Amino acid sequence: PGGGKDFESMYDGRMAARFRDANTLMTAGLAVLEARVGADHPDVADLSQELGRIHLQDLSLTQAVYHFERAWRIIQRAGLPHS
Repeated sequence: PGGGKDFESMYDGRMAARFRDANTLMTAGLAVLEARVGADHPDVADLSQELGRIHLQDLSLTQAVYHFERAWRIIQRAGLPHS
C-alpha cells in the first residue's frame, strides 16, 4: 500500500533531475559553441533546438519557445532548409 506512489515520486524526481542536468550541460555547451563559431552559426541553431525540446519535455514553455524561436531565426538568416 502506498509503495507505488512512492516509486512514482522517486521516478518523477529522477526524470526532473535528468532534465536539469541536460539543460545545464547543454546551456554551458551553447555558450562555448557561440564563443567558438559565433551566435548565428547553424550548429548554434541545432543546439538551441535541442534545448527547446528539453524545456518542452520539462514543461518550461517560455524557455522552450525562446530556444525554438532563436533556432528559427538563425536558420532563416542562414537561408538553410528547415523541417
